[in-house]
Amino acid sequence: MQLVIAALVAATFFIERPTADDPRRPFYHVALALCLVAFAVGLGVLVFPFGDSEGFPLNQIGNNEGTVAKSFRGRLTLDAGVGFAFTFIGLRAWYGWRTVFSGFLLAGTILLLMAAFPHEATVNPLYDLTAEAGPARNFAYTAVAGIGAAALLIFGYNEWERPGSEEEEDRAEELPV
Repeated sequence: MQLVIAALVAATFFIERPTADDPRRPFYHVALALCLVAFAVGLGVLVFPFGDSEGFPLNQIGNNEGTVAKSFRGRLTLDAGVGFAFTFIGLRAWYGWRTVFSGFLLAGTILLLMAAFPHEATVNPLYDLTAEAGPARNFAYTAVAGIGAAALLIFGYNEWERPGSEEEEDRAEELPV
């Protein structure tokens, strides 16, 4: 699973290679995607808390009907829904925006993969947020990830998508008159 996510991140750099004019864009795609994934995972932790539980082995999820197993399945379901929403937003914005859509597509794909194929090496570091800390830490984690994603969205819009930006001027020059 980790190899697939690494391949997706690497593919982002092949889709739009860093250029001498603006090498920031591929790094922006990956940063936005990771912030969106962290925000979605944090929402899952807030909505479906484990309670006082320590870690939970993934191979027991299907056989267990306890509160931890139900909470974990709820988190995976929420992540799948948010992954579909991010993928839809990314596909819908494909032609309207030239930069921001890629971060949504990458985040949606990562969330869908995490929900469809949960693996302990990938999921446990993200989902075991309640093992040592309480709701205040989880809220702070989610708030920081959400603020980071919002800041990156604003930056990407202002830098590359806003009417009057260099990208918009280049796009206007390409259109036939």
